[in-house]
Amino acid sequence: MKKYTLIGIIPVILAVTCKKKDSICEDDDEKYFTVINNSSKTIKHQLYWSYPDSSIGEYDPTLLDGIEPGKSSIWSVHASTCWKEHFEEKGTNEFIHIFDQDTLEAIDWEIIRSTNRGLLNVIEFNLDTLKDNNFTFIITD
Repeated sequence: MKKYTLIGIIPVILAVTCKKKDSICEDDDEKYFTVINNSSKTIKHQLYWSYPDSSIGEYDPTLLDGIEPGKSSIWSVHASTCWKEHFEEKGTNEFIHIFDQDTLEAIDWEIIRSTNRGLLNVIEFNLDTLKDNNFTFIITD
């Protein structure tokens, strides 16, 4: 019985003594950005976290919900951080890829990756870009 009590107490002691990393995040709004679709097409967007390589990554965004014309979507950097912290730790820019949903549904993903068909835009951004645009990307035709 004493072994089980000791094993149960150790995680509690560790949890109490572990100090959470101080965050430089000043505002919860800086954890997200919004993509507003003002185009005539339903779009999907994806980040590949591969700067400076702006090519389409392996992850297929067809499983993501599309953003219909006139609608918007919110994207978070990570649950435990904000964009300011992300950019300070990584020290690079990022790219958001905007895809035409109809093309994603009609053409094999590997063909899209190799030809860029259906890729409507690649937007390079950093913290200043996000702040200058009020953490919003507006997609137009």
